[in-house]
Amino acid sequence: MWYADKNGRRHFVHAKREVLLAGGVYASPQLLMLSGIGPADHLSEYGVKVVKDLPGVGRNLQDHPAVMLSYASKNPYKDKRKSAVYYTEQTGKKIS
Repeated sequence: MWYADKNGRRHFVHAKREVLLAGGVYASPQLLMLSGIGPADHLSEYGVKVVKDLPGVGRNLQDHPAVMLSYASKNPYKDKRKSAVYYTEQTGKKIS
């Protein structure tokens, strides 16, 4: 593999054994499919040599957005109790 360092110089590196790449939930299915792991019919459509036919790769992807909320409070204990009550009412679980 070729890469450029911070000065723009190109270097070639190779591995003597397998290399494991992980791109998180969004890029991992793409990396697997580009490596030949995924639905065989789909890989063949794009000329990718099939290494392992795994039809589930790239299927049922779901977005899991998360929001971190911070705020200042004049009465943090009261706010915490309100949050705990809300959580318990919504989930049936208690916060201890």
